[in-house]
Amino acid sequence: MLIGGYIRSHQIDKAWETFDAMRLSYHQADEVSYTLMIHACAKQGEVERAMNLFEDMIGNQLFPTDVTFNVLINACAKRPDYYEEAFDLLHQMQTVYGFRPDRVTYNTLLHACAWKKDLYRARKIVNAMLEKSKLQEEDDPIDLTPNEQTFTNLFMCYANYNPGPQKTETKQVEPAATDALVEHRLLTGPLPERRSAVVTEAKQVLALVQDRMPLTTKLLTAYLAVHVLQKQSAEITHIYTDLFDAHQATRIPRTFNFMLRSCYDTKNTQLAWEIWEQYQDYLGQFASHQSHATLLDRKKHEAHIKQRQIEEGWTMEQQRQMLVVMVNTVARGDDIPNALKLLSTQIEENPNLRPKLKHLNIFYNKCIQLEDEEAKKQLVALCYPDRKLKPVDWRYRKQ
Repeated sequence: MLIGGYIRSHQIDKAWETFDAMRLSYHQADEVSYTLMIHACAKQGEVERAMNLFEDMIGNQLFPTDVTFNVLINACAKRPDYYEEAFDLLHQMQTVYGFRPDRVTYNTLLHACAWKKDLYRARKIVNAMLEKSKLQEEDDPIDLTPNEQTFTNLFMCYANYNPGPQKTETKQVEPAATDALVEHRLLTGPLPERRSAVVTEAKQVLALVQDRMPLTTKLLTAYLAVHVLQKQSAEITHIYTDLFDAHQATRIPRTFNFMLRSCYDTKNTQLAWEIWEQYQDYLGQFASHQSHATLLDRKKHEAHIKQRQIEEGWTMEQQRQMLVVMVNTVARGDDIPNALKLLSTQIEENPNLRPKLKHLNIFYNKCIQLEDEEAKKQLVALCYPDRKLKPVDWRYRKQ
């Protein structure tokens, strides 16, 4: 289809022109055309436009497909302000149109739960997947068995979750399960109310995962994140060294990021320098050696690198965040000279890493605390200045 070809070649404007022409002509756009355009909107983060297309589709008495719902749910799940709409669409998909969500649908919703710190819904989703996959026939085309992505997303739910006294609606007692399902319902009972309890439940999940699949880099990094973000430092080093080695899992920039955050929390500058060196060694292997390659080969290499950056957590913005964490960690340990040296060296090698001053407030305040005016001046000179209000700002306009 012409629209699909335009979308695959990233000519979204052309796709819209074709679609609008179809809507204005005698040959109205069909379900496939609407779904393709909804997908195009989702890829560009235009959730409102995607939802409007969905409403037009229903208004024109066209029936959405399971693909339509999956695309919409994915789009809404990526936007915190459309979080509830994602679950509303799931309800419509099942009860109004009779479609069965698949593993991709559930994993997408789990990812949204992690961003919204909604452990209550995440547990229900995983329990549903465990139960339904147990009852599935062998020849069922829709496989709901939880996979690596399922448990990675669940671990990130634990990592981001804020424990505390539960709200009334989350204290509901889970309905009794049949004997055949009890052993497959892992996440039952009230939500954890202490950080230590969050980590304890995550350990139970890890035991289940270990019986089902290999512990991969993604799984172990997400499990490490639970301990780091819940500030339970007792087993962090063991996970990073022993568990990763035992399962031959590669440490990626996202792994290094969580370890540096732990070093910042515990003021462990010695370990931070070790992590930083490992991180730099990892990035070093991707240094470009493409000077004699053809243009096509260079384009392929760049696309490959960009994809790995997104997957592993070392886009330019993420590299800048890593530098900020490391510099603040060193400064927090009262090592102002080395913090300045690290910052200036990294910016000199790659000016795109230059941070804003507000992101190095820890470093700045440490300079004030130690009464090091010269270091403070150098720090200010190395960073982008914070934006100051100007007279033209709307807050200065006369009423």
